[in-house]
Amino acid sequence: DLHDTTMQDLFFLKRRCISLMENCQLDEKGSAQLHGIIEYIDVINMNLRQSCFELHPYLLQEIGLVRTIEKLIDLDAGTSSFEIDFQVTKAHLIENCSPDMKRHLFRLVQELLNNAKKHAQASRIKLDLTAAGARLILTYEDDGVGFDANETVQREIGSSKAGLEYMKSRIHSLQGQYEFISSKGNGLKFIAVIPLEEGKAA
Repeated sequence: DLHDTTMQDLFFLKRRCISLMENCQLDEKGSAQLHGIIEYIDVINMNLRQSCFELHPYLLQEIGLVRTIEKLIDLDAGTSSFEIDFQVTKAHLIENCSPDMKRHLFRLVQELLNNAKKHAQASRIKLDLTAAGARLILTYEDDGVGFDANETVQREIGSSKAGLEYMKSRIHSLQGQYEFISSKGNGLKFIAVIPLEEGKAA
């Protein structure tokens, strides 16, 4: 409902402000003030999207992990500089995971996409969620600027409490393992391998 009403209203308001800047004769001060309003609209929209997904336990319960991730991608589509190719294999096994596992997986995806917006300068992202054997595999790959994975992971990805340590703690809580593969100018690949709960393998 918020996406179809308030967020659409904000998008319309931003378009009207941009039209004013392009078509009206404004002095330097007026143009700067209007530009500031446009930036503030973006901040409101970003905070609203974040608030929407603070409600994610309800979405995960009602529509499942895969569709919740799809909604996250759809909400980011209008403000992100990159395209996202999201692929899922054996969705029925993924949806049979516990609510706690799905919550951690959703937060991992959310953090990877947030870091892409902040750091990657990518044009394309591949995101894959696969249930294979007794494992669940989350793979993220972008064509961005990359970094020296041996020296600067902590600075580039772990610069806040919601960075690398945030993702590591979630993966470890699921008894999983992870790997970052990157170098400067060659994008980033991230792989997390998490054991499926007993009885969920196929």
